Amino acid sequence: MPNINVNGVRLNYEDTGKGKPVVFLHGYVGDTEDWVNQVKLLSHKYRCLTIDQRGRGKAEAPKRPEDYNFNLFIDDIYQWLKQIKVEKFVLNGHSMGGMISQRFVLAHPEMVTGLILAATSSGGIQISQEEIKLRANLNEIAMTQGTELTEGWFVNGEVNHGFFDVILDTISEAGLFPADFLQANSPP
Repeated sequence: MPNINVNGVRLNYEDTGKGKPVVFLHGYVGDTEDWVNQVKLLSHKYRCLTIDQRGRGKAEAPKRPEDYNFNLFIDDIYQWLKQIKVEKFVLNGHSMGGMISQRFVLAHPEMVTGLILAATSSGGIQISQEEIKLRANLNEIAMTQGTELTEGWFVNGEVNHGFFDVILDTISEAGLFPADFLQANSPP
């Protein structure tokens, strides 16, 4: 995997295939490995570029908190692409990579010919007091009753009724939906 120095940090990247460039940006806890299947599928027709962003995968991890912010992430991507001479590309971002992608498009619209976003947000969402209570309740449940109750809707292909009951109670207590709506829409 090649590496490149950008903004004083060594970043690792992969450059696979030929054709129009597609840049893949991973989420917060991801790395280039997140895109292995997409690269395998697309690299016969497209130039697929993936990068370990600062602090992830095989990239260098600066120690100072101020070395991690969206402006730096965006400039890292910009400087990386300039160094490897990529001027126009389709940008694909997942989760936090999607948040970076949206900000990148606003900063450098002349470079992006297409944008693909998955499981992301704009990052500027105001969280309601009810949602703050919901998250606090779920964190408390995870701390006191174990994470198995908060891990997800399904376990081994079966509905995790413990989790669903916790969600129903927590959402109902927070007043986000009426209890009768939640009961009517619960899984069997």
